[in-house]
Amino acid sequence: MMFREDWYIVSEYIIFTDSGVDLPAKLLEGGGIHVIPMGYLLNGQSGVFDGGAAREQFCQSFYDALREKNATVSTSQITPFAFEAAFQPVLEQGKDVLYVGFSGGLSSTFQVAKSTALQLEQKYPSQAVVCVDTLSAAPGLGLVVQAAVENQQAGMDLEENAKALTELAPRICHWFVVDSLDFLKRGGRVSPAVAFVGDKLNLKPILDISLDGTLQVVSKVRGTSAAMRYMISNLEKDLPQQGNPAVLLAHAGAPERAQELAQLVRQAAPHANVEILALSPIIGAHTGPGMLAVCYVGTSMHRV
Repeated sequence: MMFREDWYIVSEYIIFTDSGVDLPAKLLEGGGIHVIPMGYLLNGQSGVFDGGAAREQFCQSFYDALREKNATVSTSQITPFAFEAAFQPVLEQGKDVLYVGFSGGLSSTFQVAKSTALQLEQKYPSQAVVCVDTLSAAPGLGLVVQAAVENQQAGMDLEENAKALTELAPRICHWFVVDSLDFLKRGGRVSPAVAFVGDKLNLKPILDISLDGTLQVVSKVRGTSAAMRYMISNLEKDLPQQGNPAVLLAHAGAPERAQELAQLVRQAAPHANVEILALSPIIGAHTGPGMLAVCYVGTSMHRV
């Protein structure tokens, strides 16, 4: 995907997303996407992640820190003030805003964006702020953001683009596997007893994002190799057979495993365009280090 250098001249609306997104750095730096940073607290130290140029190195150090004994981490939503500070300069230029956001089922950030949009539209009645809930996160969100830019460059107006993205969102396939159940236990997604037994038996839960945008466990397998095979089997069923479909792989500080998974994807789908990305810490804070994800646009709505 190539970005036009004159996007800021020809575009009547500007595309925003948040740092829960995973996209190749070259696309994030191309100028067509504005990323609103999100905050985190790691071992008592606060920080902000904006998905910038040093993404790979930052993410690796972040997950290395999470592997330390008794590591603590939390994330925070984007505030109304931050959304207003991001959107208002665009509206003052007479342009509109398209916010392509992190799943509303996983964070209240999207609802904050919508309420801020309503307030700004009252302040700027001739402009529009449209928010699209992608029902996605990390590389899944990245696929929708990429589609937003491609649609804009193909000439879609704001309303057409938002409609196309809303229709695309249910077709995003997410398959995640975590290395340990500890972080899901901390977030209340599995009980302490299940986490204890699962880790003792080396059980790896396979997770997906449902149509309401929430995380769900769809299967449990024993060992990472079996988890990879499970994800590949689903990819073989859902991935389009024509063209060069994008398959985004994300890892939480596990580059060697990601390379192994990429090789399996290329064997199963040699026509696919495979990219390996560092998982956003905003997502990885809740899944833990070692997580692997496979995301792509499926042939049909697959979520349950």
